[in-house]
Amino acid sequence: MSQANTVIELEKQVVGAWRLVKTEQRLEDGTTRPKPAYGPNGTGYIIYDPSHTMCVFLANPDGPRTPEGQPRGEPGSSMDSPAAYCGRWHINPVGPMVIH
Repeated sequence: MSQANTVIELEKQVVGAWRLVKTEQRLEDGTTRPKPAYGPNGTGYIIYDPSHTMCVFLANPDGPRTPEGQPRGEPGSSMDSPAAYCGRWHINPVGPMVIH
């Protein structure tokens, strides 16, 4: 199978809506933990469209809250929770991995 055919087959497998199961951060000593921004109960969805458009939503339901009860990012974090973005995606056949 050619590389182009392999990419086409992988794209067919990726297209659709996916629910976050867990996040994982690998530490220098080799141990892992949930990504701090989303915690052990992080929630999220990602949608890959056949036209190579994608959208993602991630949140930490147990994260810090404002006095009004709204979600607030951790002090000093680079990404507040919840976070969402949309953009273009493609398959990098080396790996293989989805890039967006």
